[in-house]
Amino acid sequence: MLHWLFFGVGFGVLPIGLGYVMNSFTHRGVSLSEILSRGELLIVTTSLAAAAAGQIITRSGSGLRNIVGFLAFSNIAMACVTAGLFAFVTSAPQMSQKLDEGSVTGSSLVLFFATFVTAGASTFIAEWEQA
Repeated sequence: MLHWLFFGVGFGVLPIGLGYVMNSFTHRGVSLSEILSRGELLIVTTSLAAAAAGQIITRSGSGLRNIVGFLAFSNIAMACVTAGLFAFVTSAPQMSQKLDEGSVTGSSLVLFFATFVTAGASTFIAEWEQA
């Protein structure tokens, strides 16, 4: 679990954190909400969800079918939703659409934390069955 937390989650959000820190040194400064409203957290969430789906589907155990099915479905759905939302967020300016930064930020955070739970549970089950 620590391996997943450090390498999967930690390094996944590292560019966002570094972008926030580096931008805080500029004269204008950028808020964390501004950074999150660009959709980068959605990419991280898509990656976490897709990796967790692959891990839970290809695990070696055969127990917990209902939970595993729910987690696999949840992770796949989350990967699709966040990928679609990222595509929408990044294409909105080209379509002359103004997005509400607060909504994008809030949605990104909610989807990230929901994926953190389902991906973490998937990783836990896969590692628990291996032990």
